[in-house]
Amino acid sequence: MSNQPTWLDEQTITLPDGTSAVRSYDQEEDMLEIFFSDGMATATIELTDGVYLRFDRQRYEPLSLAMLAFQARMQQQEFGEPLLAFDGLAQLPETERRQVLQMLKRPPLTYVLHLYSFQPSAQARTMPVASMMEPMAVPA
Repeated sequence: MSNQPTWLDEQTITLPDGTSAVRSYDQEEDMLEIFFSDGMATATIELTDGVYLRFDRQRYEPLSLAMLAFQARMQQQEFGEPLLAFDGLAQLPETERRQVLQMLKRPPLTYVLHLYSFQPSAQARTMPVASMMEPMAVPA
């Protein structure tokens, strides 16, 4: 018999490189969090409204990625898959912004997020946007 609450769907998933992550979905709060590693986060960045990246700032290693209102975010859009605009990175100092972008471009985050570039106009700075990869889908 498990002590896990019925509203919490927690599963260990195997990432493409053979490492494990824990996908935790809170049905009552509609919150998904993917834990890549244990440890104390020394930094949390809000990548976009309700999407948080917790990491070790000294090593720039991701510990978890959390999304509030997960099901609403993952609804199919009229012209394709839902995208998350990581506009929160614009608030960071340039050095930290580059470090976080490097983190987003390597495993384990590349196993969870597909990263794209978006430039709204020729004068605007390129903004990272991402879609969620399939292994993160939560059963209905």
